[in-house]
Amino acid sequence: MNISLQKNGSAVSGSHLKYNLIALPVVLGIVLGLIILLADYRLVVAGGIGVVLIAASCMRPALGVLVIIGIIASIVFEEGLPYLTIGTISLHFTDIILLLLVAKIVYELIVSRDFHLARTPADVPLLLFLAIALTSTLVAVYAYDVDFNIAMREFRHFAYYLMFFIVTSFVRDKKTIKFILNVMFGIATVVAAVMIIQAIIGPSIQLMPGRVEAARTFGTTYQATRILPPGQLLLYVSLITVLCEIFLVSKGSFQKSYRYLFLITFGGAILLTFNRSYWVTILFCLVILVCSSTILQKARMIVVGVVFLALLVLAVQFGVLRSDKVDGFIQAVAARVESLYDAERIMHSATIKWRKMEHFYAAESIKDHPLIGIGLGNEYRPYYIKPRDDLTRYIHNGYYGITLKTGFLGLAAYLCFFILSLVRGVLYWKRVDDHALKTALVGFSLSATGIMIAVIINPIFLQWYSIVIIATMFGLNEAIIRLHKSETHMINE
Repeated sequence: MNISLQKNGSAVSGSHLKYNLIALPVVLGIVLGLIILLADYRLVVAGGIGVVLIAASCMRPALGVLVIIGIIASIVFEEGLPYLTIGTISLHFTDIILLLLVAKIVYELIVSRDFHLARTPADVPLLLFLAIALTSTLVAVYAYDVDFNIAMREFRHFAYYLMFFIVTSFVRDKKTIKFILNVMFGIATVVAAVMIIQAIIGPSIQLMPGRVEAARTFGTTYQATRILPPGQLLLYVSLITVLCEIFLVSKGSFQKSYRYLFLITFGGAILLTFNRSYWVTILFCLVILVCSSTILQKARMIVVGVVFLALLVLAVQFGVLRSDKVDGFIQAVAARVESLYDAERIMHSATIKWRKMEHFYAAESIKDHPLIGIGLGNEYRPYYIKPRDDLTRYIHNGYYGITLKTGFLGLAAYLCFFILSLVRGVLYWKRVDDHALKTALVGFSLSATGIMIAVIINPIFLQWYSIVIIATMFGLNEAIIRLHKSETHMINE
């Protein structure tokens, strides 16, 4: 009798299980169908993809880092994506991922006995900088009546420096580091390719976010398209890293020729920005490469340079690259390069006059608020173009920008973080044996050296899409250094 009851119970339980397996998809299908009927299908699709990406990011933080980079620093029109509104606060898709990954660090520290924070010398300066930035922001809101939403919007950009801690906390093995490096390189390739396509079709149809406009120098407009996408810093870092791999790290003479294709692609994309700060910085980095290379590596640079120039001249001469757009592009680049040597014309240009105006008002504001600055979201100057110019919070000089918003305390903390991360990369790159990791370490460190020059006229430290690259770049540097130390320790034991 007992046996019979157990069998009957099993049959009933099995039938309920089969019912649930059949009913669950049906119910989900009905709910999904009603949602599609009652809501915009685009929002439903975007929401579904968003939920999947958020879940995947929480399970695999490295993927979350790449999702953030892929949305903020690529060709995605991030502002057009749906966002979550809670009261007066709006959270963008990447904000949710960032907050969840930071929360995951706290959760793992509390719950997991095996999880430990990866401590680095750059931790304290970065945390101090963010604390000063937050304090300055709150002072701006409550003491200077700055609009809370405007202030928090700027602090939101600074908050993405937390990606440094996400990378150092969760990226701990060689496979994950290389996965992130490869995908970042892939994103840069996509950005470069779309930029080239954009240059071909012109600014009439915009394929990517950012500035897409006619190239202009000293008031003269050329038949060429200037493109400044959110992925511009990622392109710059990728180009410097490829240069380091070819001319400094690689021991073979001309192995892996596909690298030269990447070199041409990234180089062409950087030319399309018509951003002189990147051009000059790349030349500076090349000088450092030449000084750091061996005789064989110098010879390789000369050969590659001569071959590339010869092919370019022949292509133009025989009409392979002859067209109105190519001619316009060459003229625009030549005028831009020539402007670097025309000191008198530069000093009397509208660009320099504007920068002088920015520096004058910035210096006055810093003089009045030297310690923690005027706060994020606060205006540092009056309207220069009446009635409004919408740039009263913007300044081209990144050092002035950091000091304006966080004072000399914030600037000191930030520079400690940046320089410590840079120096550690320089000190360790020769010690790392793995080819890919060595290339990343030296490429990121050299890129950072150039950034410190470019930021004088380009506010890279404050740009949202640049912040995610800087934080990830330095986080990966620390992950590579930590991996090298653990491998060395295991060998010594």
